[in-house]
Amino acid sequence: MSISQRLLERQLKSVGLSKESLPTNQASWESFLAKINKAYDEADQDRYLLERSLSISSREMQERWNKLHSSEMRKNAIMISSIDSIISFNEQSKIIEFNPAAEQTFGLSRIKALNTNIRDLIDIKINENIFGDRIEYEAKKASGEAIQVETILTPIILEEEVIYSLFIRDLTEQKKSQKLINDQQIKLISSERLASLGRMASSIAHEINNPLSIMVLALGRLKKLIQRQVLTDEILLNALNDMEDMITRITKIINGLKTVSRDTKDFVKEQISMRLILEDVLSLCFERFKKSNIELRCDLKSKKFDKCIACDRVQFSQVLINLLSNGFDAVKNLRVKWVEIDIEKDDKFDIIKITDSGSGIPQAMQDQIFEPFFTTKDIRKGTGLGLSISRTIMEKHEGSIEIDQQSINTCFILKLPLIDQERV
Repeated sequence: MSISQRLLERQLKSVGLSKESLPTNQASWESFLAKINKAYDEADQDRYLLERSLSISSREMQERWNKLHSSEMRKNAIMISSIDSIISFNEQSKIIEFNPAAEQTFGLSRIKALNTNIRDLIDIKINENIFGDRIEYEAKKASGEAIQVETILTPIILEEEVIYSLFIRDLTEQKKSQKLINDQQIKLISSERLASLGRMASSIAHEINNPLSIMVLALGRLKKLIQRQVLTDEILLNALNDMEDMITRITKIINGLKTVSRDTKDFVKEQISMRLILEDVLSLCFERFKKSNIELRCDLKSKKFDKCIACDRVQFSQVLINLLSNGFDAVKNLRVKWVEIDIEKDDKFDIIKITDSGSGIPQAMQDQIFEPFFTTKDIRKGTGLGLSISRTIMEKHEGSIEIDQQSINTCFILKLPLIDQERV
């Protein structure tokens, strides 16, 4: 068989024909050739589509590679330039990325950190409930020094594994600064408390001197009766009872002074009856109000003052003293002069109201009175820190201090969270 014959048979076979199926007349040949031309056209079209597909796939692969390369470059740029530490680790807790900020934070080079266990630095708990949350941990530097850090854990889910990225911020300096601020705040609160007591010093001294003077007179009278030999058991008993009352009165004043002036660095909440707190406070300022003919409306025998509140006794007493002192200054020159203390509660808070006979605080001033150093008093009579410090103390109690907008008189409202068993 010649080469031309073999080629003819191969071409015939490619279009599904055989030598025996060749046409025998002109009409059949025309139909035969049309089939062959159609077959070649379809083959050319398939080849074109295949070449186009290969061309697009190649271009898409190049684009994807460029995007991947760009993404990798961006990731590396973020890792290198971030001021926060970034550590990536796998499901076996082995570190696979350790950026320059992490090197500085932990005092550990990237080379030494790679493939070590993340828990050698931070004992992190992997839990889907904490993903994306800010959580503080105590971390350990390469030197063994403990540091406080804030972290955010993010999972990166790949086809074959999960990678975790841990974003870390060193809180060491922030904690030091916060401690310094807290220490200064405590000193400021203590200074203002002592300043308040200083302003009441003369009335406190008078409150102590009065019963002492009465006891001295009583003792002098008893001595004379003894000398005249006319002292009876009844007279002696009455005198001793009077002196006992005076001693009790002095004791309350001194105990109140000791409680309110106690220097406490720690904020300590306790459950205590409102009556005990008011006894401390009123023992220090009652005489001052009395001398200025200001009615102090607070019946300590009322059952409502049996109410227990949760507070730091010293600091909450300071808030009451500040408000009573402000009330005193506000009404001392009025025709009708009184200051009232009341207590009630709602579903969430114990509510203590300190109201005076003043006509309220001007609206324009209400936004300013809680700012530090704002005062309407003479510079020698006030520091402008009383209400600012009072607000700070109430916020530490998770409570508040506010002005009663509904009262026709000047009224401050103190809110303290209810003791747990009282919550509705």
